Amino acid sequence: MARLLILGDARSVHIERWGRYFAEEGFEVALFSLEPKTIVWPRRFYASRHRTPVSALNYLMARKDLSKAIEDFRPDLINAHYVVSYGWMASYYTLLPTVLTAWGSDLLVLPQKSIIHRRRVSRALKRAAFCTVDNQNLHRAAQKYMPAEKIIRILMGIDRDFFESAQEVQLPTEGPIRLIAPRGLQKVYDPSTIIDAAAMLRGRIDFKIDMLGEGPEVEAVGNEIRGRSLTDLITLQPFLPHEEFALSLKNYHIYLSASLSDSTSVALLEAMTVGLFPIVSDIEGNREWIEDGINGVTFEPGSASSLAEAMIRAEKMRSRFGRVAEINRARIERDAIWQDNMQRVKNIFQELIHE
Repeated sequence: MARLLILGDARSVHIERWGRYFAEEGFEVALFSLEPKTIVWPRRFYASRHRTPVSALNYLMARKDLSKAIEDFRPDLINAHYVVSYGWMASYYTLLPTVLTAWGSDLLVLPQKSIIHRRRVSRALKRAAFCTVDNQNLHRAAQKYMPAEKIIRILMGIDRDFFESAQEVQLPTEGPIRLIAPRGLQKVYDPSTIIDAAAMLRGRIDFKIDMLGEGPEVEAVGNEIRGRSLTDLITLQPFLPHEEFALSLKNYHIYLSASLSDSTSVALLEAMTVGLFPIVSDIEGNREWIEDGINGVTFEPGSASSLAEAMIRAEKMRSRFGRVAEINRARIERDAIWQDNMQRVKNIFQELIHE
């Protein structure tokens, strides 16, 4: 049985989903993480003991813990998620084949912050056998550090069972439109632009927005909503477990994302699967999926007036929402079924293990 050691955030449902796939495909899987484990999977878990206020120092100190985990588990392959941190740690274990999985900000945002971040990304990618990315802008970002033939575009995608069982949302022709903004409350997801747009639209269209998010930003965003007297239009809700979130989408009509930087969002793909109408910021990660006026509406990133106009346009397109849902489901079925895409990753892992 092949032994796969995953390095990644033990709080992430994406890590859990990724690891479960390989366990179900016959791999013996273990997880190493600096973060406290909140996901159910896996049974075999290695935790770093180091907790300081300095994130970079924690990763440096955790290398000893990782060495012990490798010695104990004896993996055939390392798969590190998030290039600048876990990918950098994996770069010190060159006797083992390593595949990195980029998440977005680790290649699109952090390398621009400092030379230290760039050096970490460079070291990680140059020493990896492959790097998986989920859209074209990540592919181009990775090419700055490693040959294109070592960069594999793999979408996390939609579970086939979910796709086949998903019921399309039926949008009423009258009454309020319900929007879900599930990307989070951090600055990169630009909740302030959503709040400003909602204030501009009061009395112009009938709508309600649920914004999902947790963490230290909740208080500040909540104060901003209350300060603008928008509590009747915008509700803050915590993140839901993945399966509950997917099921909850049927309660909405429109998927909303104001991200300033992003790769392919699984939440967007799930929304497209159930037939929500997408309103998304006009960034490259979204443009790969949404063409303005054809299968959704885009708006200028960071512009509340542009978002407000996009919401008005969407409201006027209600009669076309059914056709948009058909277009989007066809795209998901063609390009974004989880099992089909992950089979490619499995093939890469098996080839590396048996080289």
